[in-house]
Amino acid sequence: MAELLLASTNPSKLARLRWLIQDLPVIARVPTDLEPVPHVEVAEDAPDFMANAAQKATAWSRAGGGMLTLATDGGLYIPSLASAWEALRTRRSAGAGADAAMSIARLLALMQGKRGDQRQAYWHEAVALARGDLVVQAWSATGDAGLIAETYVPSAADTAFWTESIRFLPAAGKLYRDLTEAEVARFDTVWPALRLQVRQYFGIT
Repeated sequence: MAELLLASTNPSKLARLRWLIQDLPVIARVPTDLEPVPHVEVAEDAPDFMANAAQKATAWSRAGGGMLTLATDGGLYIPSLASAWEALRTRRSAGAGADAAMSIARLLALMQGKRGDQRQAYWHEAVALARGDLVVQAWSATGDAGLIAETYVPSAADTAFWTESIRFLPAAGKLYRDLTEAEVARFDTVWPALRLQVRQYFGIT
């Protein structure tokens, strides 16, 4: 059974990647399984999410000695903000070194005065599979991420994905951060779509 490196040091992202490959004929490895544990920095300066995911996958695969590697990159599209918001810079929207609270504060400030459909947002995620410098396959999906909440209330349910703390899904009646695994599978359209594509690639339907 092949080993598959999950290219992230973020516990929340690793959990999502593990869900993507659940029941696949692979042995999941994470960066801390490698000896020595590599330090990988990726510029993430590509023109789209898929290319950024490919950058990550190839960089981590090289660090893992050419191991088959899975990486993702994603961001939030907010049509009403137009050029004031760059989806590709979602993670770094408040500048280098900004924490989750700073990122949330900046986005809520940008959204001031916007109501109803003006608060709509769409999540885009790309996944790339690589071995060494070769991108074996890549997938992407975009889905309705609901509305940007008007306020932010910190919670023990907050995760490393700061956008999940202010993305309200009307269909579920709650913030994305508060969804159970079953609710993610029911209401989210992005990660289940990616999971299906990954499973089909590995011959699992």
